[in-house]
Amino acid sequence: MARTNMFILYSAFSSNVNLSPRSGQGHFPPVPKLDARVSLLDGSGIQNGMMTANALCENCNDWQGGSMDPKSSSIQWIYAYKEGLLLDSDNTTELIQKHDGYGGANTDLSHAKTASTNPCLTYNPATGLSNTTLSTGSTTGPDMLIAHGFIVAITFVLLFPSFALAAPRPYAISIRKVRAPLQILALALVIAGMGVGLLLAVNNNLTTNSHTIIGIIIVVLLTLFQPVMAARVSFLTHIAGWAVRWSFLALSTGVVVSAWRV
Repeated sequence: MARTNMFILYSAFSSNVNLSPRSGQGHFPPVPKLDARVSLLDGSGIQNGMMTANALCENCNDWQGGSMDPKSSSIQWIYAYKEGLLLDSDNTTELIQKHDGYGGANTDLSHAKTASTNPCLTYNPATGLSNTTLSTGSTTGPDMLIAHGFIVAITFVLLFPSFALAAPRPYAISIRKVRAPLQILALALVIAGMGVGLLLAVNNNLTTNSHTIIGIIIVVLLTLFQPVMAARVSFLTHIAGWAVRWSFLALSTGVVVSAWRV
């Protein structure tokens, strides 16, 4: 949820609700927005286990990293929730834990017009969603993040360095039976890890993030350049000197790329 304008809602000590405006930081905790002019209107509170926040924001059309057109016919909203015990805090900068689930809604704000100072009091959820399309997210986001980190860590910390260490070997290792299958496995894991990472980046609007861009560049280098170098070495092993030069180039590229990724 990078570059998002957030309204964090949690229970307060007085059996009421606390609204904390914050800025989304991606995979890091959101930062409180001390300059936000946000207030709770009548009708806010907790009733029958349901938290309700009727909020008025006076400077929410623009924020650091984003903006919103109040006349747009298609505005994307996202939400996330945490299950468990009530937080019960009157502090608007209270520490919060990672969410358990999320979803979204696409809203037509061109119909959001009223002369009332608090239209929330007459809001009917049964008829008030005619211009809103809801979507429910998956709770597998954290699992996918763990899978991405595990796959990439195994390949770059364990597999690729082991190939480099095995290069100056004192005994013969079959390229066709051992090294080639292991390298193909490592490349397949890298591509799988990148696929999971790209899915996370798309779902969290992080496609232009430096981590995403650098990861794509590294995977492209590994999948295109390294196999060519390895094949070249295998074909030139009978030519004195050339195999050493090409193997050094392939080894150097692998070490640099792996170190950059780590």
